[in-house]
Amino acid sequence: MPTPSETGVTSTTIVSDNTTTQASTTFSRTPSSTVSVTTFPGSLTSTQLSNTTSLTPTLTPTPTPTPTPFDAANFTSVLRGPAPSSQACHYRPAARDGTTHLATLQNEEIRQRNLSLAFPYVGSINFDSDDMTPLYLSVRDAAKGAHLIDVSDSSAVTIFDSRNNSMRLDLSGIHFVTGHCNLTVSYLIDNLYGQLAQQSFEMCSMGRKKLLAGEQTFVQTLVLRDQCGNPVGPTVRRYPDLRVDGEQCIALGRSAAATDPANGTWTFDCPWQSAGSAVQRCMSSLERNAVEFLLYDPFNGGCADASSVVTMLEASARDMLNITAIRQELHSQVGNNTDHFYKVDDTVMYYMQLWETLKSTLSKTRGLNPGRGSNLKQYLDTYNRFRNFAADACTSLNSSIVPAVLSLSAGSSTIPRLASFPSIPVASEPLTVKIQDPSKMACCPNGGMSVTNPENGKCGYPLESRIPGTGCVCGKTATQESVAFKYRQCDNFVSQCQADSDCAAAGYAGFLCLIGSCCGKGVCFDPFECSRPNVLLLPGSAD
Repeated sequence: MPTPSETGVTSTTIVSDNTTTQASTTFSRTPSSTVSVTTFPGSLTSTQLSNTTSLTPTLTPTPTPTPTPFDAANFTSVLRGPAPSSQACHYRPAARDGTTHLATLQNEEIRQRNLSLAFPYVGSINFDSDDMTPLYLSVRDAAKGAHLIDVSDSSAVTIFDSRNNSMRLDLSGIHFVTGHCNLTVSYLIDNLYGQLAQQSFEMCSMGRKKLLAGEQTFVQTLVLRDQCGNPVGPTVRRYPDLRVDGEQCIALGRSAAATDPANGTWTFDCPWQSAGSAVQRCMSSLERNAVEFLLYDPFNGGCADASSVVTMLEASARDMLNITAIRQELHSQVGNNTDHFYKVDDTVMYYMQLWETLKSTLSKTRGLNPGRGSNLKQYLDTYNRFRNFAADACTSLNSSIVPAVLSLSAGSSTIPRLASFPSIPVASEPLTVKIQDPSKMACCPNGGMSVTNPENGKCGYPLESRIPGTGCVCGKTATQESVAFKYRQCDNFVSQCQADSDCAAAGYAGFLCLIGSCCGKGVCFDPFECSRPNVLLLPGSAD
């Protein structure tokens, strides 16, 4: 049984997604941070562990009803107890179609250059079924064991072992949970990241670091016209939102040569790093959602990045994250049931190994070469000197060329495919786009008049005049304008007319006079009724 002076326990774990080899090991850390590994005989071997399989026996402990205050050396307002309901179970992120896609790396080629890869290193990456979104990294330790680090949720860092035991850092604190969701331990720390920031200001993240060299952009000009053919200016309701594969373009100010919103001309600076081929988009997503998330971005809106948070917890939370403190909490949960004590000790071992692996991966004090960041950062630095980490991972998934899609939302219109580009545009042509402005009247093309069926005498508008799904018809006004109106019975129009002025005289200022309807005489109607946001008069079009 480990002694309280030991910092943790390690073991070999997953060798592949389908086969797990477990060998119980213990370790001790000397001041020089060397690790000695001793493998005991009689190790267990299990095969084909599923994502939901746990080797921890199912228990029925009696949990402490509520967390109790914990007198931490470096933190205030700390509670310790069973995990709250929001943290009672942790699950590996699942792909939308149920099967994650495995991306492989060229670690062996790096080793053949007689280079040392820092442990733990990234053995593989599991992506969502879109081959774009990374879900978790498989990190391998010196004993060839593997743990999974969840990168699917930017509000938390979660590490899993082969039994689905997990450790999570999030805004509320630190949480340990078994694969069976029992024998849980949580440290609930008020304002955790604020307290960490006060302890070590130099750890504050300086913001996102661009890891892909030379982020590319291109300029796209739009000539926007509303349903009446008039220029769309800055007063349009719902400001134009132009995107490339979901990445937002930035509208340039009036200083830009081609920008004149008052004349309907808009110029945008659009990102290409996230666009282009499937590989390019995957690379950008991997860098942003995994590498930058773990190493550079401010974590959970706090001062420090995730790597710095782990570094500071290693220094400041030793009285919480140790064998004795966690065992004490679990013993209080199982009560006097001594038969469960050995299960508690196993669980403590699993929890400490999770913490040890997370430190070995992300702590800046554990790096193979001091002063060069965490082992994960040093691994990536070495890998990227000779190959491209993101490119290798994404190329192993998908090497097809998929055009980047330009989309636009403006006014009441959404155009999901305004244009597409197989490669970055060098000098893109301006696009003339017609959108629906709900503040303007419901102009429509080719307004028609009603016709009477000679066979049955029924009056109606031809199909080409009807606007599908709206209940609106494109008709003619007394001034021969084409304007859409809401189709209704003749008795439901507000007044009869021969000219627009008749509507104003009848008390309906702003109404227009519709002619050629089935009502015999002209009738007054609201010309804005069919351009309101809830009426899809004009989904949008590009010329």
